[in-house]
Amino acid sequence: MKKILLVLIIIVTVGMVALSVTLRNAPDILVSAFERQWDKDITVDTTRFQFPATVHMSGVTVNERNRFQEENSLYIKDLSVVVNPYPLFRRRLVVERIYFDSPQVTIRKHRGELFHAFAKAAPERPVAVPEDERPREAPMRPGMAIEIHDVEVKDGVFRFIDYDIDQKGFAVTAQNLTINLKDYFSDDPYVPISFMLEGDLVQGRDLPPAKIEGQGWLRLEDMATDTNLNFQGVWLPYFDPYYQKISPSRIKDGVLDVHSTTIIQNADWTTNARANIRRLQFEAYEENNQILGFDADSILEILRDHQGQIALDIVVRWDLKDPEMTFEKALRKSIRHSVKSTFLLHVDRVVEKALDRISEEGPDVIKEDWQNLIQDEKIQNTIIDFLEAIE
Repeated sequence: MKKILLVLIIIVTVGMVALSVTLRNAPDILVSAFERQWDKDITVDTTRFQFPATVHMSGVTVNERNRFQEENSLYIKDLSVVVNPYPLFRRRLVVERIYFDSPQVTIRKHRGELFHAFAKAAPERPVAVPEDERPREAPMRPGMAIEIHDVEVKDGVFRFIDYDIDQKGFAVTAQNLTINLKDYFSDDPYVPISFMLEGDLVQGRDLPPAKIEGQGWLRLEDMATDTNLNFQGVWLPYFDPYYQKISPSRIKDGVLDVHSTTIIQNADWTTNARANIRRLQFEAYEENNQILGFDADSILEILRDHQGQIALDIVVRWDLKDPEMTFEKALRKSIRHSVKSTFLLHVDRVVEKALDRISEEGPDVIKEDWQNLIQDEKIQNTIIDFLEAIE
């Protein structure tokens, strides 16, 4: 009995030592798996192991291997990883929880392509080699699968640098981000990752940041998503480089609130958005005194409510498979359609304004004899002028 007990103690001790060694190697396993999966260079300044199954890392950097070689796309000040040790023996790394403190994520856009920490590098073009000269390749051993259940982010910073909109790179930055992600499987990319986020959108040094909040899911394999995203207090002139893609008119002032839902499925993009604009003023219009092809003065007078605000319901549809259609074209088309729809909702106000323009008595007096006045040729011409503004 004593011998059996002694053997059991030895087995347990050896198992604990093996488990401890395996967990201490977990950061290296994780780094190697991600480097192989995403073709990036990953470095870690310090690593600390906490029994029974927690790893702390600091100074984690992910560098690109593409056009932006050696520029980092991800930096994490401190990172804690809680690992489930048992699946390691089955070559599966199961992470129960990851906590990021002050991560900085950078996405770069160049010639329509996105470069970021989780974007795979484009494969090199193969060189033709005669069959008899090809070396015999040993069968590749499958890498370790990664499964992550819960990710928490505190005080995150996100930068989107667009080299297509500006050769020097136009940066959009969100800070003070709190993010929660759930369910990532490296060996099953069709499983969607669910997320929630909130933070601040930087708009220059002299303006308060806009507020961001969102939730939804994203599938990495085909970038399908169902996302609710809200912005509050966006100062429109700051984003003039993007507005210029929609219209050459220039906005002098204006604050935007947006509540939107975006669904991408089978490369079809649909966004439903409710936009409210306050304090909208233009510095310059398009040719012939127009905005988005409408007569500027007429359409702004129609759209503004009694408080001077504009509310638009916008539906953006974009076939991602259509090489001729860009997001800017789809958005311009959608805004024009929204303006026309909004006009129809306010047709009573349009008629009232038309009557007010040609009457010294004011609209109230005119309405008393509406049936006769509507036959008036001047009134008809004035209404036609408004209608032509939205053709």
